[in-house]
Amino acid sequence: VEHLPTELIQPNETGSIEKQIKSTSLFKTMNEQNQLESALAKHNGNISKTAIELGIHRTTLWRKLKKFNIDIKHTKSSK
Repeated sequence: VEHLPTELIQPNETGSIEKQIKSTSLFKTMNEQNQLESALAKHNGNISKTAIELGIHRTTLWRKLKKFNIDIKHTKSSK
């Protein structure tokens, strides 16, 4: 137990660890959404190219787009 940080052994504020976890989780979620949107914009809404850049399968990309309610129509430029 001696090797653990003080805040884990004796949290100063009730729920401070939970707040940190939620904050970190929110940051990761927002970062993931930003990465998806940036990659989509870079590839003009092309799902295959976006998935390749992100290193994920196209199906996974579609699932993540649905999760974050990202509409690819807004990322495609009209030519």
